[in-house]
Amino acid sequence: MSDIALCIPRISVNFTKNYINEKIRKLNWGFIENINEIPLLKEKDFKRIVIKLKWNNNSSTIHYKNLLNQGNCVKLVYDTNLPWFWRINKFN
Repeated sequence: MSDIALCIPRISVNFTKNYINEKIRKLNWGFIENINEIPLLKEKDFKRIVIKLKWNNNSSTIHYKNLLNQGNCVKLVYDTNLPWFWRINKFN
């Protein structure tokens, strides 16, 4: 199974790379090689995040990787005190 990159298609510009890195690391999906920020031209207050990941090879990680490869998104609740989440998709 080839490695895939993750995409958070729309996220506030207020979130730093360090904060995003911390939340993705807690998933234990693998080693984060790179995080790229892409500004959204029509929405100044938002950006797109692309995460290059060296995936782990455990059953939980394989399950989520399969979901992403099938075109599904994974919702990551980044703050348990708030009902806010990020949608994580496979980067195309």
